[in-house]
Amino acid sequence: MPKSLIFNQCILHDYFINSKVDNQIYKTLLNEEKKSKGNIKSNSGGFQTKNIKNKFICESILKKSVDLIRTNYKFKKKINFSMKNLWINKNKKNNFNNPHIHPSSNFSGIYYLKVPKKDGELVFLENDKRSMNDLSFFIDSEEFYSEHYVIPKKGMFLLFPSSLSHMVRPHSENVDRISVAFNIGLT
Repeated sequence: MPKSLIFNQCILHDYFINSKVDNQIYKTLLNEEKKSKGNIKSNSGGFQTKNIKNKFICESILKKSVDLIRTNYKFKKKINFSMKNLWINKNKKNNFNNPHIHPSSNFSGIYYLKVPKKDGELVFLENDKRSMNDLSFFIDSEEFYSEHYVIPKKGMFLLFPSSLSHMVRPHSENVDRISVAFNIGLT
């Protein structure tokens, strides 16, 4: 008997290697740590900058995002893309980010500059399955999984619908996990 797969969610992934952008991000992170206590949003421990306004960083990340989105989707009409906001995360050993979404944007993204060798996974959560009877306990099929794990790699660049719930698991190494998170708007 046939079956239909419905309500697909996609995560776009690529690599972004740009030493000039990386250097600007590290410099900005260092300056922000010196002058600010940072933000506390989804992070438990670690340091999260306030929104970064560095034109070079924002334009470079936006260009990479637009290229990746345009490569993977056909648009119904002319679309304008904008960088809604961008911030830098620094998670130390045992720091993590609680489940959250990014409202008021269309795509959200993460760019990894530095990652531990193991742990610290990005976990995507299916929004409505967590409180229901989970069929993955009974049936061995990806269509019933309510979590999807991404093991971050240096240079990895991810884009996903902003409404997709996600979290970051802690890592157990004595290294910093540094990433840039951002939101893209479409009009």
